[in-house]
Amino acid sequence: MTQRFFIDSAALVNFPQFEWREAEMIRQLGIVLRYAPGDMIEVLPNDGRVFQVKLTEFKKNVIRGELLAEIASRPFVPQAFAVVLPKSKDKWEFLLQKLTELGVNQIYPLQSEFGVGKYPADSERIQRILKEAAEQSEQFYLPTLFPLKSLSSFLAQTSNLIFGDLRGEAEDLWTFLNRVKREDLNKLIPLIGPEGGFSAAEIARFDEMKIKGIGLSKSVLRLETAAILWAGLLKIRQDFI
Repeated sequence: MTQRFFIDSAALVNFPQFEWREAEMIRQLGIVLRYAPGDMIEVLPNDGRVFQVKLTEFKKNVIRGELLAEIASRPFVPQAFAVVLPKSKDKWEFLLQKLTELGVNQIYPLQSEFGVGKYPADSERIQRILKEAAEQSEQFYLPTLFPLKSLSSFLAQTSNLIFGDLRGEAEDLWTFLNRVKREDLNKLIPLIGPEGGFSAAEIARFDEMKIKGIGLSKSVLRLETAAILWAGLLKIRQDFI
């Protein structure tokens, strides 16, 4: 399998010649992965296109190659998730990695009444995790991680939400996913709360705004488990059913 790499569009300025000056990627390709002139890779400028590249030259500060062909393209289809920050930064990074691998391309980090995450939701390390996860899982677009917001401000600015509901009367996720048309699912934004669920006041606001609740499990799930379960079942629904 030919390995994929997301690139800055500046690398394609002299199309069909390819030029890569990003120090970290020069180190990864030349030292870690031991690529050499003549090897083939695939590059994505984050616009839905995939190009086949033949590497031609390795130097200390630049890698050059030739773009042989555009081999695939895909229009952007939004798949958004809104998630309250979990307890630890490690869990957040793990969750971002898995959501990206499952095709989520818009992620809204939130703080709620019971949400206890007290760390930056974004960083250079996190952007690297997102990029590597997108490359490994052969996504066509890098995910967008939006700035951290309070749940209240997010609700005031966002529509088409559905939320993970711990109340027993909510429709279960699998029934909901199979009932709703595939194209309509892409318009919805799942909202995942903390382990203890949303507060009574937050749920009252959901009910006031007529935001539909979805049942995920009869047992209590960790935040990251609930989000991955939802994204995974949605992926199956979108790809195969």
